[in-house]
Amino acid sequence: MDNNVKVLVITGDGVNCERETARAFELCGATSTIKHVNDLDEERNILENFDILALPGGFSFGDELGSGKVFSLKLE
Repeated sequence: MDNNVKVLVITGDGVNCERETARAFELCGATSTIKHVNDLDEERNILENFDILALPGGFSFGDELGSGKVFSLKLE
């Protein structure tokens, strides 16, 4: 991977593996930045600074019915 590639790794309530995801990209030569999902609202143009958007796994907002929907609404 080209070392000029910039990766934005999203974290938030219930999301885990964000550090491992960032490290995996770094091992491939990319530069990784971890940001909370709420930062996307505060910094509207943040995605323009990155080449890749990574959404790590985990149980968003706990392992409850509809938790994925809640997380996706934050990404709207």
